[in-house]
Amino acid sequence: MKALSFFLGFVLISFFYPYIIDQKKAFKHAAIGIGISVAIKIFICAVAIVYFSRWQLENLIYPMLNLFQAVELSNVERIETLGISLYVMLVLAKTALYLWVAKKGLDALFSNHKNKTRHLILVAGLALFTVLGPIPMKYKTIFFEKWIIFYGYWLILLPVFLFLLHKIKNWKQGNSRREASV
Repeated sequence: MKALSFFLGFVLISFFYPYIIDQKKAFKHAAIGIGISVAIKIFICAVAIVYFSRWQLENLIYPMLNLFQAVELSNVERIETLGISLYVMLVLAKTALYLWVAKKGLDALFSNHKNKTRHLILVAGLALFTVLGPIPMKYKTIFFEKWIIFYGYWLILLPVFLFLLHKIKNWKQGNSRREASV
């Protein structure tokens, strides 16, 4: 699951690719970024396998925090604070991009590519309600721990689904133009 969330940001490339001016250069840099991310993930995985015992890997709730606590630097007392701060920035950046993509998707579906603020408010309100709403903690735990893997796969498959919808729409428009010209 954690490896899945590590790569979810790269799915966004398919959404904002049409807005990029030099697409060949962007593709090259995206491929380099994915390669660097894979290398970092392999390195972290190897370090975790070497550092933790089998029991610790299976039973620790937050193994990355324990891994951060193992690092000792003479001038930094709590290195895990730096790691948590960097991770929060990563989560905020991905959240902002997904919010923008959801707004653009609603614009495309319901208002013929117009820039509507109400779509942003709708998506942000739904996200805020999911996190801070009056949902019992039992259901939030089920949602955030059990179902999140399915939503991760859904987010990865969503661009493929939207691409198919786009192709079907273009195919139907092509057929209607052919019928109108005949």
